[in-house]
Amino acid sequence: MKTKKSVSLNSLRSLAVGIWIAVSASYPVVAQEATSSFPLIKFNVDEYLAMENPNGDEFFRADILTEDKEIYDMGGLFAILPAGNEVPYHYHEERESVIFAIAGEAIQVMEGEEFDFVAGDIIVIPPQTKHQTINRSNEQFRYVEFFTNPPVMSDFHLVE
Repeated sequence: MKTKKSVSLNSLRSLAVGIWIAVSASYPVVAQEATSSFPLIKFNVDEYLAMENPNGDEFFRADILTEDKEIYDMGGLFAILPAGNEVPYHYHEERESVIFAIAGEAIQVMEGEEFDFVAGDIIVIPPQTKHQTINRSNEQFRYVEFFTNPPVMSDFHLVE
């Protein structure tokens, strides 16, 4: 596996659909809506990197982009996958996902093939692709995911 590292998303300045991921110089804010004439929604990765896992040694996921922000065709979440944990092997019929690894290292399994997934990597998962994330390291793996067809569990199918 590659060397462990954490990354702010300075190098990932913009994401389609008017969402911008950025790191601010002041104390980070998890999600901040701009007071401009357009619906800019801004997330600060440093806040996610600094927060404690509210679930201890269990998987934690928080929805960060939902209908309450008047975004209806896209969802977003922040997740912490502790050492030794995994997301179940699954697929989505119609959902497309973009996952940004922001801290640690994991294995991304796609259609049975394993890939290193480390801080700074971005993985795109097309619809109907069987996939899972496995943390075999001794540290937490943290990521931010944006996806079509929300909410997160509406198009989730376990692979037996």
